[in-house]
Amino acid sequence: MKPAKILLMLAALAGVSASATTVSFTGSTAAGALTQTVAPVTLTGYIRSTVPTVNWNQQFVTLDSTLGAAVQSTFGDPNRTEGTWGEYIVLDFGATASGTVKIDNLVLNFANSPGSPNFRYQWISALPSGANPTLGLTDVNSASSGTPPGDLTYSSISGSGRYFLIGAVNGTLSSANMFSVKSVDYTSVPDGASTLALMGAAVATLGFAARRRRA
Repeated sequence: MKPAKILLMLAALAGVSASATTVSFTGSTAAGALTQTVAPVTLTGYIRSTVPTVNWNQQFVTLDSTLGAAVQSTFGDPNRTEGTWGEYIVLDFGATASGTVKIDNLVLNFANSPGSPNFRYQWISALPSGANPTLGLTDVNSASSGTPPGDLTYSSISGSGRYFLIGAVNGTLSSANMFSVKSVDYTSVPDGASTLALMGAAVATLGFAARRRRA
């Protein structure tokens, strides 16, 4: 078999391991629960308290058939994540992630025109617990498309991982930055070991085919 064909086949086989997925959180309405699963993504809600010490406490997540997913605010809108109380929502991609996840598009619904930054996020290595994680949030200042109020799409979110922590910017109860998470488009990227194993299998298969051809 010609080298060019071998390379094409290897590339094709490697591409099979990376899969693009779209998940919409507006399929149904569900009352607040500590975890909500919209297959294959699991959502958990948290409030990060700082008094007397830093501590992450689980908080109910709601699903709304129109607005999507949000942390159920203690005093604000039950269908919007609002930053004053240190509210965060975590998207866990572990059910389908063969390695890490890269977010291609994230759609948030705002009731008002959000100020800058629109929201903040961070890729974390484990679900929040106790004083961890420490915050190293990335600000997102503008959307890729959409006109507020309403749905705004944010593309090419930097970073990758399994757990995606997202929060609203602190404000008042009437904060313009309150949002719900409507949908997410993501790509599962295999880890190095999975890729090497796949490549090894491909090479072995091609070698076997070549031997049969010479026989």
